[in-house]
Amino acid sequence: MNSSNEDITNPVFLSIDGHNTNRKILITHNAMLTDEALLTLKDLAQVIVLPDDTEAALFAEIQDTHTIIIGPRPFVTSNLIESANALTHIA
Repeated sequence: MNSSNEDITNPVFLSIDGHNTNRKILITHNAMLTDEALLTLKDLAQVIVLPDDTEAALFAEIQDTHTIIIGPRPFVTSNLIESANALTHIA
């Protein structure tokens, strides 16, 4: 993961005291992640796993989200993406 061009001091790559609260990752409830993957993400950022796939649940959390990991549903609409001021990654 650490190529010569990556800045390992960037909060995306460096966890501080086990948790990096400067970054927020939003995960839809039906995204299929292993427990190990979830623990790794929690070391890098604040992780929110949505309880359901409603647009209201997504909209309530997406405004300050940096990364969203989605499953087969919900569909992320352009309105949701436009409301996410900090969003840099959709996976």
